[in-house]
Amino acid sequence: MSANRPTRALSPTSVPTGGVITTRAYLDSWLERRDPFTKPQGLRKMGYRTWRAAEARVRLHIAPLIGGIPLTELTRADVVTLLETLAERGVRPPTLRKCRDHLVSALGQALKERTWGIEHNVASAVDAPADPDAPTADDWYTLGAAEAEAFLEHARGDPFEALYVLCLHLGLRVSEAFGLRWRDVDLVAGLITIRRSLAPIRAADREKALANGMLRLAPGERAANIGRMVALEPKTRHSRAALPLTARAVALLREQLPREVQKMRQVGAAWRGGDPEQLEGYVFTTRDGAPITPSKFVQRHFRPLCLRAGIPTGRQADGRWGFRFHDLRHSTASLMAARGERPEVIQRVMRHATVSFTLDRYVKVFGDDIRDAVQRNDRSAVAAN
Repeated sequence: MSANRPTRALSPTSVPTGGVITTRAYLDSWLERRDPFTKPQGLRKMGYRTWRAAEARVRLHIAPLIGGIPLTELTRADVVTLLETLAERGVRPPTLRKCRDHLVSALGQALKERTWGIEHNVASAVDAPADPDAPTADDWYTLGAAEAEAFLEHARGDPFEALYVLCLHLGLRVSEAFGLRWRDVDLVAGLITIRRSLAPIRAADREKALANGMLRLAPGERAANIGRMVALEPKTRHSRAALPLTARAVALLREQLPREVQKMRQVGAAWRGGDPEQLEGYVFTTRDGAPITPSKFVQRHFRPLCLRAGIPTGRQADGRWGFRFHDLRHSTASLMAARGERPEVIQRVMRHATVSFTLDRYVKVFGDDIRDAVQRNDRSAVAAN
């Protein structure tokens, strides 16, 4: 325990009455207004996955410790103690930073509205906890040119070869690849348009989204057929984009379409997807046309493919992670950089908000490139003399 810790007990057991709003009640109100599946209430909505993560952090970490404190009595010391207590309980720095950020955002909104009785954003005066172990682009397992070629060669003839090619050539997120519908594919122009992103959704949230008109059914789709995986808005506004297809991707998608039609005809009345002959339904589906659950796909298809290609997956002996599905996206950016593509071009393909984010988080500089660059310096010096 810190010797300087305030003596205030961080506990929701004593909830004020008489019209005084607690921190928990205010945070619940803030989350309800930011919920993407509630009616507009004057606040910009969060993406579903962002909102769900924020709701979980408030419910599990923030509210149990400071939820009972009246909002107008919340202090900077309370926020410091909250973060210290969570850290002592083993909560990792990335989650601590998110908890602090949620408080900054929520209290900042209360301050702007000037109706909640607070005069300062006490959370903004608390520095976010440092994370000395935060991974960089160099920490992820990123395919070099030879490994990328080997990976795609082992994927040749695989039922999901088109998926792997799209993800490695275009840097698609797995949620975007599985959320791709046939109406988003233009094989004549050689383009795909990223409009939706597949995500797991809780049953209660699904019903709320349908009731409020925030979730719309595809043509011919029935509410009873909506499963756990639902196509939602992409991660950010920058994620929505039209991307050109490579020749290999076009050829593979031309083969994928009749396969989906054949699957639909074989399944018959039990088919759960849209009609691919009418360019409806997902491009990649389960046996009965339903959307694919990414976690199951990784276990059943992606990891076995990596094993065949000799690419390690999972946690390694040195503590680092092996190749993850998301690392196909990291590989896209890194391979483009290694070929000398301009940073702003890589950013547009990756669909990030800034070039710096792309370079800092996604572009790995391979050791051979560093070695070659240094050797070129040596040769340049010799030539100059």
